[in-house]
Amino acid sequence: MFERSKLFERLRHYYLESARERGKVVLISGGVATGKTEFAYRFAQYARGSGALLLNATASAQDRSVRMGVVGQLFSSADLPPAVAQVVEDVTGLAAGTGGAGGRAPADPTEDLLVQRACAALLKLARSCPLVIAVDDVHFADETSVRTLLALQRRIGMARVLLLLNQRDSADRRQARLRAELTRQPYFRLIRLEPLSPEGVKRLIEADLGSPSCPAHLTTEFHRLSGGNPLIVRALIDDHRAGRGRRGRGPVIGGSFEETVLMCLHRHDAGAVRTARAAAVLGPRATAETIARLTGEPDGTVAAALERLEAGGLVQGPQFRHPRARSAVLRDLPPDLSAALRLRAAEVLESEHAPLVEIAAQLVQAGSPPPARYVHVLERAAQQECAGGDAEQAVRCLRLALRGRLSDRKAASLTASLARVQWLMNPTGMSEQLDVLVAADAAGHLDPVDALMTVRALAWVGRHAEAAAVLERAAGRTVPAGAADLRLTVAWLRRRHPNVLTAVT
Repeated sequence: MFERSKLFERLRHYYLESARERGKVVLISGGVATGKTEFAYRFAQYARGSGALLLNATASAQDRSVRMGVVGQLFSSADLPPAVAQVVEDVTGLAAGTGGAGGRAPADPTEDLLVQRACAALLKLARSCPLVIAVDDVHFADETSVRTLLALQRRIGMARVLLLLNQRDSADRRQARLRAELTRQPYFRLIRLEPLSPEGVKRLIEADLGSPSCPAHLTTEFHRLSGGNPLIVRALIDDHRAGRGRRGRGPVIGGSFEETVLMCLHRHDAGAVRTARAAAVLGPRATAETIARLTGEPDGTVAAALERLEAGGLVQGPQFRHPRARSAVLRDLPPDLSAALRLRAAEVLESEHAPLVEIAAQLVQAGSPPPARYVHVLERAAQQECAGGDAEQAVRCLRLALRGRLSDRKAASLTASLARVQWLMNPTGMSEQLDVLVAADAAGHLDPVDALMTVRALAWVGRHAEAAAVLERAAGRTVPAGAADLRLTVAWLRRRHPNVLTAVT
């Protein structure tokens, strides 16, 4: 347990005091995956080896609805003396609403009776030897078990009991109330596990890789990428070990890192998960303010969630510590939620006066037919992407714009723009657009400039008869401002595709 020895010694001291009838309540807190469970487990093994009776339980979100579920785990985790076992049987019978042994329990037990009998059974166990009661992830415990633990902690001041609970950082109100109740007792103690320091990361790397010394640059990068989260550090070590043959001095980022990032994320509370997902969607534009606008949460709530995510090693400020961490979170988004967040992100970026290409990128990722006001955004963004050399993104923008509610003339104009970009990428791949443009021209929806572009494209791919028909209609509609373009088109056809001019009646 790297950098935990002093904390372990503190906990051992609390245990020794409790064994002298000076009971203690100890809460182990810290960010997600900072080693709380491992720390408590190692201490529990020490306590058992020193002669204490150990009762342990692990609460889970799935079992929160099970009445007295955590207390039931405690009682079933060790062999109990017959007298206590009888009380336990009565308690479990009451919890199930079936009555205890011999049917002596009332048919409709009250909550208070359950709590009183469970506490009495636990305190009775402490008369014969020191008792350590360890509950992992107590924030998931069912309500009746929580009431029992709170009632017990009020009675152990002069008992040989150490009540050891661990709890993640969270904004959950129920969790905050539990902590507030625990801290009322003068014998309450808090042990907080902080992320590993760079030195702690260095020692962990050396131990796992079996190397007596770790390069300074590797320690620095592992600490930066993990934020000191031991679980993420070990994932980075696994990826590094698997990719040792690759070139470069930096750490290898692979599947273990991505899987561990997601594992850590889903161990956070729902508010932190929402914040992380919003940060992933917003990318470089993520700030506490833009995340709050995207999620609809108050600024303070988002700021607190970012602190929890940072304590867990996932982010630094509002940004993920590595692009692959962000990519993993984006891939993990359910499709419907992803689309909704992307559309909302486009609105947030629009209000922030972000570049059109960034707004369009969110709309493209959403993949939903765009609202009418975004058709122009997608069209302009396509022009900018094409000018910047990203023709593929320009195509994606235009294809999405064409899924909006459009007039016939606007649809024809966008199709012409799409054909132009396709021509730059692969002239033989625009037959679909040419079919649409020929039909639009015949219906009178194509303006003269787009019609002349269509003529040239048709001629290029060998559709000479259609090119001649479109040219003839364009010549009849061309206004003086377009006369120069018409002359250039005719001159180009005369040099490259004279058959088109021959076919014009």
